[in-house]
Amino acid sequence: MEGPRFVDLAPHRRDLPRTYNDYVWIDRGPDYDPSVADLHLVLRPLFSLALFLAAHLGTADFEPMERVVIASKTALALAFMLRRARPGLNLVGLTRAERVAALESLASYDRVIAYEDLRSLDGAVPTVFVDVAGDPEIVRRVHERVGATLRASIAVGFTRGMGDGSGGSENPPLPGPAPALFFTPTHILRFREEWGAGVLRDRLREAWGAYLTHVATM
Repeated sequence: MEGPRFVDLAPHRRDLPRTYNDYVWIDRGPDYDPSVADLHLVLRPLFSLALFLAAHLGTADFEPMERVVIASKTALALAFMLRRARPGLNLVGLTRAERVAALESLASYDRVIAYEDLRSLDGAVPTVFVDVAGDPEIVRRVHERVGATLRASIAVGFTRGMGDGSGGSENPPLPGPAPALFFTPTHILRFREEWGAGVLRDRLREAWGAYLTHVATM
């Protein structure tokens, strides 16, 4: 145990990346605010993913990039981080038809599109696609719509499975770049090396505080 942190050393977890076993006692940290404890428990576990994915998308590898299409209603932190980093970036959220109105009311995206309305997505805009849910059918439809201008297809989650883009025996290969998995622990180590541990910690703390303020207005 180390101050407000502790590490799970259970034998069945020892082969996992260190970041999966590193925990924080939120009520022992210097910035602890009991009024937002519930938000911390609900939103904080995936916030690091949003910060490091936004930083990853900020590299030159994805230029020219004018739009990010995010397939999941749960990716609000990523939308927030991208908006802070690049205010002019066009952010599109994809969700089910019955959830469009609720997602629009949060004003996190420039546009919210139902999966059924993917044909309305302009196929000529340089785009990065971020898929959180891992629905192979939605991935295919997005690729078929914007494959010619797709800069990257990033799989963040794959609760419904994840294909490699080869198409298999029944489907043709996906147009555009094959989906690539974004593995958060790898990028945490990457940016810790690039930024330094102190800078990484400060950036995460500042961004988390800004997101809590943002959420309070929603």
